[in-house]
Amino acid sequence: MSLMRLLLIGLLPTLAVGCSSFGGSDDDVDPPTELTEFSAQLRLEKLWDQDIGSGLSVVDMVLNPVLDGNVIYAVDPSGQVTALNKANGRPQWRSDLDTHITGSVAITDDLVLVGSQDGDLYALDRVDGSVEWTTRLSSEILAPADGNQEVVVVSTQDGTIHALNAADGSIRWSQDIQKPLLTLRGNGQPRVTGDTVYIGLDNGKVSAHRLTDGGLVWEARVAIPEGTTELERMVDVDTRPLIFSDLLFAVSYQGGLMAIDLESGRSSWFQEGSSRKDLAYFGGLIVTTMLDGRVVTYSVTTGAQIWETSAFLHRGVTAPVATSRFVAVGDREGGYVHLVDRRTGDTIGRVRVDSSGVSAAPLSDGSNLYVLDRDGTLSAYSVQAI
Repeated sequence: MSLMRLLLIGLLPTLAVGCSSFGGSDDDVDPPTELTEFSAQLRLEKLWDQDIGSGLSVVDMVLNPVLDGNVIYAVDPSGQVTALNKANGRPQWRSDLDTHITGSVAITDDLVLVGSQDGDLYALDRVDGSVEWTTRLSSEILAPADGNQEVVVVSTQDGTIHALNAADGSIRWSQDIQKPLLTLRGNGQPRVTGDTVYIGLDNGKVSAHRLTDGGLVWEARVAIPEGTTELERMVDVDTRPLIFSDLLFAVSYQGGLMAIDLESGRSSWFQEGSSRKDLAYFGGLIVTTMLDGRVVTYSVTTGAQIWETSAFLHRGVTAPVATSRFVAVGDREGGYVHLVDRRTGDTIGRVRVDSSGVSAAPLSDGSNLYVLDRDGTLSAYSVQAI
């Protein structure tokens, strides 16, 4: 990616927040690819829609909702958190935090977690939305937290990993990770599994830490900084690690996708690429959306590329969601959701959600899709064969 392109991508959000981080939108200076006709095999029919608050005004901002059981949890930038019944879209509760939210909603067994621009992590009761506790951390929170009944883990923009007691929000431990001089604006969501937390870092690495005290178990380098300028050397891992069987998968900006042995941290295979979107898994394949809009799948065991589609180049596609029938991605440029065949990558369905665009990854419960557009409307669609 050229120096001018990165400057164009990062200029506006950088000026807004300071000189240490760039915006790193998935947008591109190249014009979006025009959508073409396709042989439709699936149709999407709207079931309901619901306003969940104000929309997104910053181009590269994403606040992903979360689906758990029969409830969808969503947050808007002004601090309104909503729990909706997935069957009809009716709110079960709303909670107004009256703060600028920058970190997507996350859930544990008992809590709904959201992070703010001021560095506050809010923990809400999942049943009624009441605030259980609030903890001020070291800097802005740009990624969702993760945790279990005992511990909540979250990263902050200054490069610190924090572990908090889930009961009261008190800090158990913090680990300062050395940040490069220049990074993208964003962080990876940690993944808490068993007694370990795995997290992507701004230095191009993934690290595993003991959940008890934050001690380092291993770290693996996903991408090696290359180039003569700090812009060219950015290799942030701003995605949530994906775990399948005994492997962990992570993807970096200006680096690639790596499969890592979960126990030792050694690399199993590597494929070059550049992405800031979370990975998905289905049927022995890893699927990712690249920075340029390509949707690509790889074999879990060998890393061999299985298929890719360039139908959505430069359209700002979202992270993928994989179901038993298709892979779905949202489209920020035109506000569409595209369905592609799991076996071939061919487009087999499409619906326009809203002209404001879609930047949050669609949610799926196996039968229906739930899509949050940039104007702040959450919509549900049934997916039916034609």
